[in-house]
Parts: sequence; C-alpha cells; structure tokens
Amino acid sequence: MRACSRQDVNQKELSSLAGSDPVLSVELLRVVNSPFYGLSSEIKSIARAVNVLGHRALRNLALCIAVRDALRTDAISGFDANVFWEDSLRRAVAAKLLGQLVGIDGDESFTAGLLQDFGLLVLFYLNPEKAGQWDQIRGLDPIDRYEQEKAIFTTAHDEVSGLLGNVWELPDNFVQALAEHHQCSQSMSEAGSNTLCAVLHCADWAAAVYSVNNKDAVITKCREVVKDMLATNSEQLDDCLAKIPDDALKAAEALGLRMTPQEDFETILRKANLKLVEENLSYQELTWRLEKAIKERDKLADELKRELELAREIQRSLLPSLMPPDFPATGVNVPARELSGDFFDYFRLDDGRIYFNLADVSGKGMNAALLMAKTSSLFRCLGKQIEDPGKLVAQINDEICETTTHGMFV
Repeated sequence: MRACSRQDVNQKELSSLAGSDPVLSVELLRVVNSPFYGLSSEIKSIARAVNVLGHRALRNLALCIAVRDALRTDAISGFDANVFWEDSLRRAVAAKLLGQLVGIDGDESFTAGLLQDFGLLVLFYLNPEKAGQWDQIRGLDPIDRYEQEKAIFTTAHDEVSGLLGNVWELPDNFVQALAEHHQCSQSMSEAGSNTLCAVLHCADWAAAVYSVNNKDAVITKCREVVKDMLATNSEQLDDCLAKIPDDALKAAEALGLRMTPQEDFETILRKANLKLVEENLSYQELTWRLEKAIKERDKLADELKRELELAREIQRSLLPSLMPPDFPATGVNVPARELSGDFFDYFRLDDGRIYFNLADVSGKGMNAALLMAKTSSLFRCLGKQIEDPGKLVAQINDEICETTTHGMFV
C-alpha cells in the first residue's frame, strides 16, 4: 500500500513486491479476472495485473484484501460478521456508482465505501460484550444508527476509521472522507474539493435502503440527501439503487466474501409503496372515524342543548309569575350557567298573608337545579298547609334529607 503511494516506484518494482506475497498474488489474479472488473481477456501474470490495475487501484485492492482478512468471521462471539460485510459491500458498491455519477474514480469510491464502517467492526472487537446490540442498531437509518453507536461506545465508527486511515498512510482526502462522512452535511459545491466525503454520506443512505426496517422513510430521505449533496435526480439515484444487489454479489465473489441473494430494488420499492398506500388508507379511515365522531358529538351536543333549554323553561316556570305593581315582593334570577341552584318564591295565602323564601342550593348545574325544583315545590305545597314558618322549614328539611346525595344541601 505504501509502495503504491510513492511516486518513485515503477510497475516492475510493484510487480516484484506483489509477487513476493503468495496470498496477495493469488488474490490479485482472482479479483482482476472476476466479473467485478469485467475485463475482456484473462490476465495470467502479476506484472500484467499491476499494469492493468495501475498504482491506485492496486493500492485499493490490497487495502480491501487486508481489511477483509483482518478479523475471522467468528472473532467476535454473537456478532454476525457476514452480515456486516454484506452491508459494507452494498455501501461500497453504492459509493462506486454514485462516485461515477459525479466523476470521481470508481475504485477509490468503492474502497472508501467498504472501509467507512470498518471502525464499527473494531469497536465491537474491542467491546465483545456489546456484540448483541449489533442487530438492534443495524436496522436503524444512518442518523439513528450513528447516535446509537455513540450511546453504546461513547464514540463512533467514523472517528476510528479516520484514525486507521492515518495509520495506513492513506491520502488526506481519503482519510478526511472516512473521518467526516457523517458530518458532511453540505452540498457538493460547498464541501470543497473532497467530493468523496459527500459520496460516502450518500452511499450510507443508499445502502440503508436494503438493511433498515422502515424502508419507505429511508427511500424518501435518500432521494433528498443525494439530490442536495450530489445534484443528481431521482431517476439517476433509482438506477444506482437498482444496480446495488447484483453489483454487490459480484463484488462479494471477487473479494471472496459470502453474500446471500439480495432483494431487488423494484421489490423493495413496491413493498414501500404498498405500505404507504396502507398507511394512507389507515389515515383516511381514521379521518373518516374522526369526522363521524365529531358529527355524533355535535348531534349529542344539539340534543343536550335542546334538553337544557327545556330544563331552563321548566325552571323559569317554577319562579313566581309577575304580580301587580303594588305587590310588596319581587325578584329576578340570572343563572351563572344554563341552570341555576339559586331560587326565590312567594305566594299569597287566602287570608292575605304572603309567604316568601330566598334560597341557594350548593353547587351548580343540573344537580343543583333538580334539588332547587324539589325544594321549591315542597315549599309551595307545604306552605299552604303549615302556617308556622319553623315547622314548615323543619318539614321541608326532613323531606330533603331523605333523598339528598353527594352531600348537597340548601
């Protein structure tokens, strides 16, 4: 890798260096002849492979192979490394496709995409007791997954990947892209010369379409992010998303990684649209039920209003009728609400005497009005038979106490 980064190293020296490592030699020939590179003729020598690949592609390939072999698939108990590499390959392929859209080297984008979450693998390796949380965070979108990582480890994969990039002596723009792809929120025109950072940020969302639980929301967000940062349209993005499953399988075969057959984008999009339709129907049903409930409420409110108005009329009828102007008692009742617990009454006996009262029932509303009606009726009925005011009030009191509820009184 370091030799590939030096300007004074020629292809002969690189071929000799690569050929001195039997594992790297075999991997180089296998990868360069895989469908992933799609060369027209078979390459049989390391020198020819180095010549075809070039310095940068050779460095990237060596880096991918080294990272692939860094940890055994069973190195972290309870952590499914195969699934991790599946997600990483989709991210790498997405980065390559998006990078080619904006005119940057496809191999460079692929390698950066493969490495951008490698720091997460390191974090789980250093904290194996937390491996069980991998499935939990894998199904989240890039924003929620990143926040969950920081909650679990107090740091995140981008910081670790940036540190590793410096140790590996990768180019500055490469290291910056690894270390800042979650903070790369500007548009491509504002992101400076490091377009690779924007590509990795978008690739994270594109790959998430195939791994998250809430796919419809991620597809919408992915389109927004890619349009804003890479100035591409939905058709271009959808074309990239559609190529990810097949290209990821080819990349897995080239790098010797296991990958299960992938669900195609058309199926994912159809399911997402179906879910949106179901949610829209559910929303319409809820709206219909709400409108129905409001209508029923309004209908009940109208009925209650009519009943209260009838009750008011009955209560007004219990008050004394207008008397001649020379009558020595008069009064007025203005309820605080529709019905009142306050009342007054007066009437003339046959001998000319006038009985009157002024009363207040505890509380307000219907309960008070009903007790008021009972008390007023008792007063008018018994008052015409019992002349002594003390006995009259005592008799009314006894009648009220027999049926009063909730501690109500007059």
